[in-house]
Amino acid sequence: MRPSADRISCRPPGPPGLPFDKKNTPPANLHHLGLHTSPGPNFTQTSNVKDTRQPTNDVPSIMPDASHASVSCWTCRQKRAKCDRLLPTCLRCTSLKLRCQGYDRPKKLVWTNSVASRGKMMGKATYGADQEPSDDLIAARPCQSGPLSVGHSRDTLREALPASFGAPWSLIDPDLQDMSIDCRKYIRYFDMEMSKECVVYQTSSNPFLSLMPLMSRSHALSHAMIAISAFHYSHRLVINQMQISCAERRLLEVDNTSLWHKSQGRDWQLSQPNFSPSLRVALAHKQRALQYLKVEIRDDDVTNNDAAVAAIVLFICMDVVEFGSRGWEHHLGGAGEILQQRKATLQNRSLGTNHWLEYFETAYTTFGIMGATLAPAKGSFAQQLASLDPSLLRILRQSEDQTWVGCPAELLYLVSVINSMRSISTCSEAKQLKVDELCKGLENFSPSAWAENFPDPEHYQSRSHLAHAYKAAVEVYASHIVGPLLDQGHNFSDLYLEGVTRSAILHMLSISAQDFHVKSLVWPAFVVGAEIQAADLRIMVREIFRNIWISSCCYNVRNAIEMLERIWARDDDEKMAKSWLNYLWSLEDSWLFL
Repeated sequence: MRPSADRISCRPPGPPGLPFDKKNTPPANLHHLGLHTSPGPNFTQTSNVKDTRQPTNDVPSIMPDASHASVSCWTCRQKRAKCDRLLPTCLRCTSLKLRCQGYDRPKKLVWTNSVASRGKMMGKATYGADQEPSDDLIAARPCQSGPLSVGHSRDTLREALPASFGAPWSLIDPDLQDMSIDCRKYIRYFDMEMSKECVVYQTSSNPFLSLMPLMSRSHALSHAMIAISAFHYSHRLVINQMQISCAERRLLEVDNTSLWHKSQGRDWQLSQPNFSPSLRVALAHKQRALQYLKVEIRDDDVTNNDAAVAAIVLFICMDVVEFGSRGWEHHLGGAGEILQQRKATLQNRSLGTNHWLEYFETAYTTFGIMGATLAPAKGSFAQQLASLDPSLLRILRQSEDQTWVGCPAELLYLVSVINSMRSISTCSEAKQLKVDELCKGLENFSPSAWAENFPDPEHYQSRSHLAHAYKAAVEVYASHIVGPLLDQGHNFSDLYLEGVTRSAILHMLSISAQDFHVKSLVWPAFVVGAEIQAADLRIMVREIFRNIWISSCCYNVRNAIEMLERIWARDDDEKMAKSWLNYLWSLEDSWLFL
């Protein structure tokens, strides 16, 4: 049986409402306090219209005169002058030949939830008057607004926003009706913010924008969406706390900025009253999502449930946001088994492949290929990837648009080839053929050509930097796996790798923290950073990871740079005995640095 549809709630509650309504009109019961707004004894009537109101002996009337407005006109307000409030226009404006702007003029349009481009607030979010964040609020505020591409999500989330919108409970979307207001804020945050972080380019084909309609079919998915949003938002709070201007940063010593990842960690965050609420919400809803997922997998036919598989994929993304290790391998292995069953079912019924199945297969393949590079070779998932079908190149091309990894499909395929050679212990003819295929593929790949194979010329330069970084990282990874098998013409010598890594670091530094391509640099920055020896290059790598952290708010970035610090701290004897990649594999931990 499916779990009961309990109401999903987040604590503590949202911010208290304004004492008055949006027009700041007094409440109707002011006479209980001995106050009223009727004219006093010295009030002078400025209109020729006869006052026909009849006095009463009951409660003093608080209704305004029919010939006068209850507030001053906007022209007098702006000039800080006393307004006679005459309708339809005030007498003062008429006598001074001023254009009376009226009394009910809509409020000025103000861009909210945007990022300031200059001044003291540069790089930080701005909020409207009714969206001022409070210390004890767990509401997730997007730092930068963007257009929603899902038709029903815009109205749904507008109704699910804070209480200032005043939407009756009966008007809430059915998928959100059983949730508290605070949980709806996290769902809104997911739809407006997390959906953009899960892909490189925000388009209408973003699969994460289509998760809202699936929420009613899986409690695990709903709780997972709240959890990943709360994790991401809590990290954003920490980043806003630690951010300083670029001008001030240049005045500081390098050592003070190079160890940014050593402070404000998870334990510190839990001890802070401003940051701990959202983090505790994330941990609580992650636990609930796991419990519901176990029940749904046990009781339901998940092979025919897109929502359950979406929850599994979302758990993999959550691991990237929350930590960068631990459970992603198990979630991905389970998703792979379900995908194989679904594909077999569709083939038996002669049914076509649906949109969600294509995305699940793309995500499974992409995360699996990149995750296996840093996972121990004896792991079950690494052995599973050894049999990847080369015909999946079409799926790998879809990963360029449907994931945030950003690796060119040709290079992603070559990484899968390198992974498959890890399981071949002896030097055979088949392995040598794969080595030749690998070298030919690396030689033929052109970062500039790949960058320009895109409809928007504005992104050509950033795509070129990204492609150069990935190509260098693949060459470094290949040198550790197939280096001894290369002939003299394709040898990855130390001198060659030194030049390639230095060039790659300069390319990655050219992508600023404000460029959304920077979130795709985690894997190449880690692989290239682990290979370098020069102290000046390591400082640059720390700066690259700091830019990624500021942009992506994913905790695996902090863990990646901390792991690099451990690799760099090894003495010469350790480096001679074991390469950095073998050292990483020996830790028996599977890192997903994406």
